[in-house]
Amino acid sequence: MRKTFGSSKQWRRHSREFDGFDHLNSNSRTFHSPVKKLAYVVVAWLMLMIGLAGIIIPVIPGLLFLAAALFYFGKVSPGVKAWSDSHPILGKVNARIDRLGEVKFVERIKIVALMSIEAIASTISAVLTFVRGKVRQRKAEITDFR
Repeated sequence: MRKTFGSSKQWRRHSREFDGFDHLNSNSRTFHSPVKKLAYVVVAWLMLMIGLAGIIIPVIPGLLFLAAALFYFGKVSPGVKAWSDSHPILGKVNARIDRLGEVKFVERIKIVALMSIEAIASTISAVLTFVRGKVRQRKAEITDFR
């Protein structure tokens, strides 16, 4: 891009607008209300507890809940957010979560509905497989008993 403005200050402002860095000069940073911060902290602690339980209990996806807890702690604490953004793996996860903010609400509802249907179908399939195994085991015990 060629310099077409008179001063370098105008040029820098113009190039930032095209590069998407216009938000760096704005003073309108996102500050959360105390109620919202409290809600984020409560949700973060809840996710942390579930995540720690998920490490012990293999049925619960612990890492997923720990990542969610880190995300919510990052909403409240700039230090946690800066640390997780600078981490090679967590930075990628945070970038993906931040991109979710661009998805429309209706699309989010569709995704949640489809994921819920998939989870229900998986649960039903697992239960049926378990029951079928128990029935076969019971039949084998009956035939061995005779």
